[in-house]
Amino acid sequence: MPAQTLTVKTNRARITIDQHEVKETFDPVMSDQYSSPEVHIPLECLHDARYQSKWSGWYIVLSVQFEDGTMSDAKLSENNPYTPSVGITQTGKAKRFVETLHAMLPKNPKPLPEPLKVAHRKKAGIMDEFKTDGRLSMISGKDRSQLVLYGDHISDGAIDRPLYGVQASLDDANNARKRITATRAAAVGVLALAAKKAEPGDHFVIVDGPDFQWSVQVDNASVSAARKFVTAVNSTARQYEAMHPKAQETQESGDTAAPTVDGQLAHLARLHESGALDDEEYTAAKHQLLGI
Repeated sequence: MPAQTLTVKTNRARITIDQHEVKETFDPVMSDQYSSPEVHIPLECLHDARYQSKWSGWYIVLSVQFEDGTMSDAKLSENNPYTPSVGITQTGKAKRFVETLHAMLPKNPKPLPEPLKVAHRKKAGIMDEFKTDGRLSMISGKDRSQLVLYGDHISDGAIDRPLYGVQASLDDANNARKRITATRAAAVGVLALAAKKAEPGDHFVIVDGPDFQWSVQVDNASVSAARKFVTAVNSTARQYEAMHPKAQETQESGDTAAPTVDGQLAHLARLHESGALDDEEYTAAKHQLLGI
């Protein structure tokens, strides 16, 4: 067992382990979605710990048995407090975290006491419409990049962003290039729009937020699906803002740090390594960012 606590950051929470328990503390903006702001799992109750992929995301799976005989990992979902998703930048640390936790598993785990059980709360008007794993809508790009809409946030498969102030649109290639600054798209987007080659009929789904801008390139055959996705994003974002006005005020009043050039270059490098940008596109986007 570790002599000190070990911590890993997920998309919605922070998980720590020590000699006695696993504790998952939800981010403030997410905590009201669960019956408790924290998950506590005594190590003697942990059945399994693993790092598992589903769709385009990765999850830390904390498996415990409840007193009614059901298992916490029966459904791998963004909404399951026992299966938090992990961003791409935390992958290495998450794997090491799970390996350490797996070595601490008890031989004969006990059921988790009922008072410690944490459940996800459904939100009327949004959560009730969720699909099996919580996603409301999704759009896939030509380069296999994805944007996934949930009732409280939108995700690119690596990073979750709250829906406060989020606005989506669908533009043809020419109009999209006029709207998006190459620096901002390269810094926080799914791909570097200014560097992508477009064919006739191609469109871009553009998602703007208070501190980010994402874009996905779709071909002409996917325009109808893209238009439905944009409508779903805007409708869900406005519903969520109406249901959480205080949280929205907190989000709007907070300071947003401007992305640094080093951070933008690092993001471009990750896109290049993942295959989202080829060599030519990566070089073009980097030159635009540096003003070369």
